[in-house]
Amino acid sequence: MSQPFFRCPTCGIGAAGFCQSKGITMFYRIALSSGLGLVLTALAISYNSDHSELVGADVPEMAVENNRLSQSLDTADSKQSQENQKALLADLKQAREVVRKMHGYEARFIRQIRKGDELRDPEEIHLKLRHQPMSVYLRWETTGKEALFVKGQNDDKLLVKLDEGLLSFAGTLALQPDEKKAMRDSRYPITKIGLLKLVERMLQENKGLELEKTTCKIHDELVDDMECVCYTIEFSGPEVHPEYSKTVLHICEDSKLPVCIASYGWNDRKPGELVERYEYRDLKPSQNLTDKDFDPANDAYNFE
Repeated sequence: MSQPFFRCPTCGIGAAGFCQSKGITMFYRIALSSGLGLVLTALAISYNSDHSELVGADVPEMAVENNRLSQSLDTADSKQSQENQKALLADLKQAREVVRKMHGYEARFIRQIRKGDELRDPEEIHLKLRHQPMSVYLRWETTGKEALFVKGQNDDKLLVKLDEGLLSFAGTLALQPDEKKAMRDSRYPITKIGLLKLVERMLQENKGLELEKTTCKIHDELVDDMECVCYTIEFSGPEVHPEYSKTVLHICEDSKLPVCIASYGWNDRKPGELVERYEYRDLKPSQNLTDKDFDPANDAYNFE
């Protein structure tokens, strides 16, 4: 992505040039701070003929120039943020098309969520997902807990097999996906899981935002050895986004799919702590997922 080219507001000389107008020497340096956007710094020093002391009479003019520079920086940052937001929406739409073409996929699904005031430890879950009909199988790697949902089957209920101490003797539970028991360890019902739901939610959330009240920065970053574009979206206040103060999204350069998202809440109108983080690792698109992969009678599963 091309970066905007800044010019001196007084003489029009470009970045890394020197402005000699009005007896003021100004040096402009452009630095890309980890690719997050345009950062401009200016040093404005005016010396007398032998450059040995500061000429106080030029200070008011210097203040005017610095004010103009500040306004230019704000405008440049705002325009760059809006361009970044357009790039984000374009990448999300592209990701949606890529996911829609997938029959299904398997992945190591890693999540960390906050429930109430408690930030829970990360969980690693084996995920199988098929789009039509909407089918999800989950198996927790540490506890052996399993969950299964298939739209149109099992009375549209979520099947849960617990494997945690005495709870393992409870057999298989059949729950409404959004009821309290089913949501005890989650922030969303199982019907909201998956890349397609993630992309559609982000498109909906970002589509109607007031751009001037939202900043979007971009840089490159490695996630699980994958080269990714990292979008950091920050909201100016709860009136813009009541739940999140900041969202960090990583989109894989190779697959064009989102592989990690982390969202942060509010603390008295100030950016707060991590609310949720989800990662899709070792994601494998699959055309071979069948009804057996989402059958509670599968011999590889422990549903009863």
